[in-house]
Amino acid sequence: MTRARTDATLVAALVVAGCLSPLAAAATDATGKWRFERAGAPPEFVDVAQSGSTLTLHYLGHDFTGTVSASGDYTVDAGPNLPPPCSAQMDGRVLPSGNTLDGRLLVAQGATCYDYPYITEVVGTRCSCFDGNAIDGDGCSAECQVEPCFTCSGNPSVCIPSLPGASCEDGSVCTTGETCGVEACGGGSAVVPCVDMTGDWSVHFDAGGFGSADTQVAITQRGHDVVFHNASGAPGYVGAIDPATGEFHFRQVGQGIRCTFEPLDGTVAPGGNTFSGTGYSSVSTATQCFAIFFTATGTRGHCSDGAIEGGEECDDGNQAAGDGCNASCRVEPCHTCSGEPSVCTPTPGTPCDDHNPCTVNDICNGTSCGGIPVADGTACDDEANCTNGTCAAGACSPAGAFVCPPCMGCEVGSGCIAAPRTCGQSTDRSKSVLSLSNLSDDGHDKLAWVWPRGEATTLAQLGNPLATDSYALCLYDLSGTRPALLFRAMAPAGGTCAGRSCWRAHGSGGFSYVDPDRTPDGIARIGLHAGPAGKARVSVTAIGPHLSGRPFGLPSPALPLPLLLQLGAEHAACFETTYVGTGVLRNDPTSGRFRARGN
Repeated sequence: MTRARTDATLVAALVVAGCLSPLAAAATDATGKWRFERAGAPPEFVDVAQSGSTLTLHYLGHDFTGTVSASGDYTVDAGPNLPPPCSAQMDGRVLPSGNTLDGRLLVAQGATCYDYPYITEVVGTRCSCFDGNAIDGDGCSAECQVEPCFTCSGNPSVCIPSLPGASCEDGSVCTTGETCGVEACGGGSAVVPCVDMTGDWSVHFDAGGFGSADTQVAITQRGHDVVFHNASGAPGYVGAIDPATGEFHFRQVGQGIRCTFEPLDGTVAPGGNTFSGTGYSSVSTATQCFAIFFTATGTRGHCSDGAIEGGEECDDGNQAAGDGCNASCRVEPCHTCSGEPSVCTPTPGTPCDDHNPCTVNDICNGTSCGGIPVADGTACDDEANCTNGTCAAGACSPAGAFVCPPCMGCEVGSGCIAAPRTCGQSTDRSKSVLSLSNLSDDGHDKLAWVWPRGEATTLAQLGNPLATDSYALCLYDLSGTRPALLFRAMAPAGGTCAGRSCWRAHGSGGFSYVDPDRTPDGIARIGLHAGPAGKARVSVTAIGPHLSGRPFGLPSPALPLPLLLQLGAEHAACFETTYVGTGVLRNDPTSGRFRARGN
């Protein structure tokens, strides 16, 4: 099934997904006039002032005051200016460009406070002009941006037309050197390669067993900054894109007091007409925030308008399923489509795949795909649906859940995928050091990891490695749109090593693992020490040829970044550290050595 993880760990595991742009963040002064928008309310022009790390802004009729970091993360609060029990605060970030911000606004709800939603998303765009009206065509647009072939100055702004031949900006990051003509800004030359997402898009979200959804969005891209708006005009995902590669990192506000921001990370395909990505939606409970992972595919243009645009495979003018062209403008199995609007017809007799492990020789029969059932009682592993069992009447009758190898989990529709868990953190992550050597002589390969000063960990949380709880060391590559398993090593429960028990208990203090033969995967020692916050600790040492020459064996530097290292047992606690570029001390492909401090 699709795995759920707490929001705090997701932020680490997905590299603060959606919170970092592909560009390096730099200190930005946010002082100026901004246009703030949120769902269900008209835009509001807001004065923002920044002095050092102090940030103030006047919004909703009140003064918000707080702090902003050098990287642009901010928190402001209007509490001191409101009568109890009313409260209002907003936290978010200013994008590296300094021209766009997002925020999560929390306000007390009730007749004596506000009538606004308790939690809502706020998106701000820095004004490049402000003439006091919301009219386009006068030089300063309704969105407080200088229009092409105008020059604006003053406050309120006075805008005058540019002379023909003057340089101008047509609003697209993918053109340069434009000049003013008689009626418009144009000419210039194309920037190649380049992606400009501005336009209408159809987006399909697929959360496997949790369902799917299709939506239409309008996307605006200014330089590296991207903002989504839904069909009602409410802002959604906000973030940054690298126009040269199409790589993007977006996020939107999650719902529920315990949920913060939901990421969407991915890449726009060459040509700029489709994108693919991964993210998660948050679900708030009384005690924590859970995440439901999804994949997202976007197609430029309006699906269901009858015109085939961007990466659409078909468009029959509706969003009904089962007629050959589905709600995402993709051709359905056992159909062929042509024309605009598309006309789709069945293709009986053609080979197909019904994704059923209990059928063979699948073929289209009318508009459905099916095959010949295998014998009843045949074992079936339906990894795609995360079940296993036996075949009966052509269907896999589930007898239990499909069990993936350690460090992985089963996702409906995808099967076994890398699946980081929610794990304990060190209270001083900079002391959590990972060292790795992958040398030409496998006998000298080595991995060492220390997790000191850990959060409070009880003996019961460590499980029973003496008999039932095997521990797995998992190293994940977080550089892509979703985690990938880079390395795995096991320390099996129980067993004997060199004539003695591999695992040993140390009273209420914890457990240790010692294997002079370093089988099966190279782990020589593990130390698990329970204790209060700051006193719990974990260490792992792995040496020798068993580390390499196998699936998910020891990787060779230079290692991709960020990395996430976890040690844990399926039914016991786990421990983790994330390593990003700022903590890397060595990542040398020549020497084969890697060393980093946690972040």
